[in-house]
Amino acid sequence: MSPEQIVSERARYERVAMVSIARWIDEPLPKIVCFSDTHFVPRETGWSDDAPEDLVALLRTLGDHEPLSLGDLTESVGLRASERRELFRSARLADLWALLAERRARIVIGNHDVSARDAIFERFGRDRVLDGGCSLGGVSVRHGHERAPLATELVRIVGPWVVPAYERGRKLARRGAERLSNDRVLAVARAGASFVLFGHTHSKGVDVRDPTRAWANPGCFLRSAQSFIVLEGEALALYRRAS
Repeated sequence: MSPEQIVSERARYERVAMVSIARWIDEPLPKIVCFSDTHFVPRETGWSDDAPEDLVALLRTLGDHEPLSLGDLTESVGLRASERRELFRSARLADLWALLAERRARIVIGNHDVSARDAIFERFGRDRVLDGGCSLGGVSVRHGHERAPLATELVRIVGPWVVPAYERGRKLARRGAERLSNDRVLAVARAGASFVLFGHTHSKGVDVRDPTRAWANPGCFLRSAQSFIVLEGEALALYRRAS
């Protein structure tokens, strides 16, 4: 059973939900720590909100869990080409990339990863990178943007200018982490699956009240808001950083 609290060297996380997923899986799952929307950048900027040190500390605490990123591992669309080339050379991110590779992390490509897709394949291996999602023991795993290719391509074109301006605006307005409605994204991300595990919205949540339309979202793992999901056996637990 997942503990009520998980304490790393940098933070304390509280369990806010725990449910059985036995009816949706083919067999008990291995230990998995699932996170999403980390938006890593090679160097800290005035607009970035990533937290690589916090994620490293969490992964080391959960040393026997396989990491699963549900997308937007990197903030590639908000970076210029010269900055994207530094994503996997950055000293700031070196410990994180090494740990993810060592632990054979699975990486779902998100809409903010698209300009770094080739570099992600090269760093982690094509067999560990999921472009479009996958099935995890019967659970449908997605990022959540997959049916909006036109919007993704537009953001890629204007991203180096629009993303930094947008993020600075969010900080000034002190807006919360949520970007989109889970219900809105779920309507297109479900694709017929009865249980969907997805990210993209930055809005954490678990809903299994309707057994034919169940879902879970780990939220995002940023400085301003940190939440994640632990999967083990037939159980799913959602955690958030304690204030």
